[in-house]
Amino acid sequence: MKLTAEQEREILRECVEKDECYRIFRQYLNLIRSIAIKIYRSRNIPFTSQDMEDRVQDVFEVLFKYNKQKLRQYDPQHGLRFEGWIRLIAVQTVLDYFRRKKEFLNVTDEKIRIPVEDMDMISGEKRAGTDAETQCIMADAIEKLPPDQKLVLKLEYFKGLSPQEISKITGKTVNNVYQIKNRALENLRKILG
Repeated sequence: MKLTAEQEREILRECVEKDECYRIFRQYLNLIRSIAIKIYRSRNIPFTSQDMEDRVQDVFEVLFKYNKQKLRQYDPQHGLRFEGWIRLIAVQTVLDYFRRKKEFLNVTDEKIRIPVEDMDMISGEKRAGTDAETQCIMADAIEKLPPDQKLVLKLEYFKGLSPQEISKITGKTVNNVYQIKNRALENLRKILG
């Protein structure tokens, strides 16, 4: 339900002056979630419901930290409705998240180079042909993997990151990173036959 300007000012006042912020949370939760989803989709980045909850939490943390500083900064005299202010903060917060992770999120467009001994381990046998041929075959196989599996392999092999570092970047648990890697390796074995 869209609020009037007066209703917006009232729930803002309740939160800032009386520390009753539940109505702000309830009113803008779906708006913030939809903004996060649009930003992920516009960048062709796969996401989970946990990713969305994390981004929503990031936005509310920004709104409520330092004694609700961002909420206190809102001034209707600047011609922006409170919903517009929330929208602006949500977009900035989600984009800031991506700016911090940019180096790692761009890795999905790069070809991966896996050490030959690791390729032998993945395929389960010593492959015939040159290292370059094997690299090419492996790169093509990796491109056929689902986005999350491709990303985990690329971060590990291309960027040389540990599962713990990958966990921090992707927002997944370390165990989940291991599971994704194992599924990726299993899928590679099937692809490489």
